[in-house]
Amino acid sequence: MLRGLSARGADLLYHGDFDWGGVRIATTLRRSVPWRPWRYNAAHYRAAVVRVAGAPGPGWLTRGDSVGPGPGRHSG
Repeated sequence: MLRGLSARGADLLYHGDFDWGGVRIATTLRRSVPWRPWRYNAAHYRAAVVRVAGAPGPGWLTRGDSVGPGPGRHSG
């Protein structure tokens, strides 16, 4: 269906989760049809992270903090 819409000139937009599953879906979809991100870029990711309670602010990786799950989060 998406290929058919794209072939007829439809402008496809994609918005997904900012986790490995969402990135995997975006990559798979990109291999099938052209799409543009809808609220799915680095600026939107940073804004979403800041809104999460207890999330570190922008630049936390550049300060030498450890990388890993934050409080109340799990790695799996």
